Amino acid sequence: MTVWEPQSNTWASAGSVSRNKEPIANALDEYLEARESASFTHILEIASGFGDHVRVFAGRHPEMTFQPTEAQRECLETLSQIRQANVLPPRKLNVLDDNDWGALKSAQSRFDGIININMIHISPPASTEALFKHATTLLTEDGFVFLYGAYLSEDGTFASAADERFDASLKERDAAFGLRHPGDVDATARKYNFTRVVSKTMALNNRIFIWRYTGQTGQRIRPDA
Repeated sequence: MTVWEPQSNTWASAGSVSRNKEPIANALDEYLEARESASFTHILEIASGFGDHVRVFAGRHPEMTFQPTEAQRECLETLSQIRQANVLPPRKLNVLDDNDWGALKSAQSRFDGIININMIHISPPASTEALFKHATTLLTEDGFVFLYGAYLSEDGTFASAADERFDASLKERDAAFGLRHPGDVDATARKYNFTRVVSKTMALNNRIFIWRYTGQTGQRIRPDA
């Protein structure tokens, strides 16, 4: 069976990354500060791109260790050049490749949180399912999943004409791409025992959602659960 592989048409624009990296880091800081009783030391980033975000996160949190991952060779090569002491060497991870997940689980201890930026709308819907499914075997108890990206409004409509045009442009790249309904993502998260605890609207109608893991660490979920 052929596994879908992301290509350069999934890359975020440099301007978008530059505008968003500080506000996204601020939102992460707010969540971490609100969870002051928790001890976060080991964070996994999925679809790290060229490392713009993980550099900012690591710079703000020298007490934490960050594991960047990517599916694309060009991105992995750039990530490998990061020289921050608390950023680990990147690992290959295609979220739709069970072999990649298996290798990550074998090589790493559990993570306190998972961060994923601008992937859900630029990948097949199965990527969302894979992320939450495998998160159950990677996260510590009470760990979190932090997602940022473009979404439909809660009522399933486009928040603006610009969002509708963006959705159309995504589907021109790949028919499986497109803005997701938050309720659909939430349903997938709940299936794997995650509870949404943060919903935050960002610039240009982008959204941040954070889910806390409320299940048993490492539990096995039936596919039809």
